[in-house]
Amino acid sequence: MQNSILLVYHGEVIPAYVFANLKYLKKHFKSNDIYFVSDNNYGLNRAARIGAIPIYHSLENEELISIKKSMSSDLSFRDGFWWKTSSRVIAVCDIVIKLNCPVLHLESDVVLFPNFPFEALDKLDHDLAFPLASENLGVASLLYLRDSRAAENLRKQFIQELKRDPLTNDMKILGNIAKNHKSEISILPTVPILKPPEGVIMLGISNNHYKLISDNYVVFQGCVDGMAYGVYFLGEDPRNTRGYIKLFQFNYETNINLTGTRISINVKDRKVICIEKNGQRYKLYALHVHSKNLLAFNFTSLRLLLIFRSIQSKYGPRKSLSIIRIRYKYYEVKHKIKLQVRN
Repeated sequence: MQNSILLVYHGEVIPAYVFANLKYLKKHFKSNDIYFVSDNNYGLNRAARIGAIPIYHSLENEELISIKKSMSSDLSFRDGFWWKTSSRVIAVCDIVIKLNCPVLHLESDVVLFPNFPFEALDKLDHDLAFPLASENLGVASLLYLRDSRAAENLRKQFIQELKRDPLTNDMKILGNIAKNHKSEISILPTVPILKPPEGVIMLGISNNHYKLISDNYVVFQGCVDGMAYGVYFLGEDPRNTRGYIKLFQFNYETNINLTGTRISINVKDRKVICIEKNGQRYKLYALHVHSKNLLAFNFTSLRLLLIFRSIQSKYGPRKSLSIIRIRYKYYEVKHKIKLQVRN
């Protein structure tokens, strides 16, 4: 059965990169059904014009409203960011339960490369798969559900965890599932099988964690990006770093040391993007564009951007300014003026 691709975004405002990604997916994955799930009618109509299949989904039901009210995380932070990320996984499950077919969910800032091996998903041992961001955190950047049963089980686990721990979030829940239900899930590969094995030390991770995140490398003959590669080469979301884009730096949430990593484009097949580290070269099939850089949602400009960043990375960590920094300075000055007026 053909795998479908699913994007979910709830809220009054849907960012430009979401629609850019839908256009990208329609262009490069013509044989796959592309679904867009939202409670925003304007967004659903725009997605339909792009060619995606729109599905209305609301988070305003009694069960979810009750859970949201009980959460201890700051709901004012980016309009309830952590609630949105957790409820997004529940929305994915709701849709897969209805569709009852293999679905690959992408977070809306994840670029799936044209050579992504969907057949590898069919070969996985389990009906649920996702990558790990670190030893304790999973990430739904790519979340594979094979059927409605897998979706029902994941939804049940999410609801239980959200009720049990008001401070939890989607990354913690997926991390717990990976630890406590190892026999029921497959971990998508984010590092290759290293040659020599001593290279694990250079990644800065434990041997057990390395075995987990490289376990299905042979099946895929390459890697996906939970978070590490996109953050390293294109930067973290500048809203997290006061408007700056920090490049080629260690990120505490990914805990994979990518220092010295380079990107190369296959000359014979420009759809193939490879990672080079410690003399080893392997395919990358997806990139988590945490910085939301719109250039990344066009494969031609993405290739050029990655080559440029790869060259820049030779000169070590750097920090660049984003338009968001101007907003921060504006609000800082505005706040200072208000304080002076009050005094």
